[in-house]
Amino acid sequence: MPKTLFARITLTFSLLLFIFVFLASSVIFYYIMTPMARQSASHLAALVALSSQTWVELPPDTRQDFELELKHQHGIMLSSHEQNFQIISVNTPFFYYFKHELQQHLGNDVQVLEEYQPDFWIWVKVPIATRILYVGFSHDIVGPNPPIVFFTLIILGSLLVIISSLVLVSYLVRPINNLLVATKQIGQGTSPDPLVETGPQELVQLTQSFNTMNGQIQELLKNRTVLLAGISHDLRTPIARIRLAIEMLDEQQDQFLVESINNDLEDMNELIQRTLDFSKGLEVNSEQCQHIDLYHYLKDYIQVHPYHSLILFEVTKQDITHEALLSLPLGVLERILNNLLENAFHYSHQQMMTIKLEYQKKVCRIHIQDQGVGIPEDQLKMVFQPFYRLEASRNTQTGGSGLGLAIVQQLCQAHGWTIQLKNRKTKGLEAILSLQMLN
Repeated sequence: MPKTLFARITLTFSLLLFIFVFLASSVIFYYIMTPMARQSASHLAALVALSSQTWVELPPDTRQDFELELKHQHGIMLSSHEQNFQIISVNTPFFYYFKHELQQHLGNDVQVLEEYQPDFWIWVKVPIATRILYVGFSHDIVGPNPPIVFFTLIILGSLLVIISSLVLVSYLVRPINNLLVATKQIGQGTSPDPLVETGPQELVQLTQSFNTMNGQIQELLKNRTVLLAGISHDLRTPIARIRLAIEMLDEQQDQFLVESINNDLEDMNELIQRTLDFSKGLEVNSEQCQHIDLYHYLKDYIQVHPYHSLILFEVTKQDITHEALLSLPLGVLERILNNLLENAFHYSHQQMMTIKLEYQKKVCRIHIQDQGVGIPEDQLKMVFQPFYRLEASRNTQTGGSGLGLAIVQQLCQAHGWTIQLKNRKTKGLEAILSLQMLN
């Protein structure tokens, strides 16, 4: 069964129309074309029988004139000479009725033959009196051919079904496709234009609800950013005052206490900045995309990274590094890598880390592996939630702020990338970042 709505509706609609066309063609075939073929065959059989009987009863010296008259007036030829014709190969309903009616008129068995030189002619071998007559007529004067009409109707009806199905289903599915595109844009942080509210009533109502929801979401995002920016400003002002007060203390004060207060202020500043970063995660980054070779970019990135001495770089296939061509904002990618490496460095207790580049079916995967204790399986998805920490205390020195992975996921969603965490079979955690290649 097709998976897309367009394919399912098209298939269902086409099947229904095809059944209708088949039934309509069957009715036309049985109640219209077959009686017409039977009537035409009956008239032609009566003419052939009458012509044969008349020819036999005429004096020999007048038969030639009768043959010429019959040919010119009715397109029928008579011959008393032995002919070598083939038995007809197309046994249509017309010829079945024709043979049956002719045998009824003559009281004898007849044979229907055919000849293709120069045109397609039908000949009837008629035993009458003590003689054998051959009566011929062109296939062009044969009446309607029900099988040909039936299959013609089926073919034309099928074409009509296909065209009408594509047009009608496209008309019905187009608003849904527009809704799907707009939904993806919202998921990536953009604000799509209001959708055109046209189509069936149900789709119009759905589009109206979506437009209303889209407006509400954008308003909430704006309010959230303004709120967090206000909180950040309000918090940083007293922090600055506290620092100023600390600087004004005389040197005889407890330096350990002063240093502890400064460290707490730094933690507060960092938490505020990370909260603001997270609030902007759903917003589209204004940074322009750049074309890069991911293999060479990672090599240069690792060389200048503060933890470069603890990072091992591996590539699954060195001979196809030229295929790792991507178009992406480098600032966003660097920010994601920094967060993932910071987590790996922190939770592996400064042990060796590995960055592995993998190519598979036009997808680049960056694996960042550490040698820490990993994450419980039931919490692998929960760690992407804002402010969720594996360490129960709120100490940022032991458990972080709880926003690093949440920011990574928001950035990935905004740019159509995927991030996945899984525990390694040996030891530690593996973060997998998947990016789409250009070729």
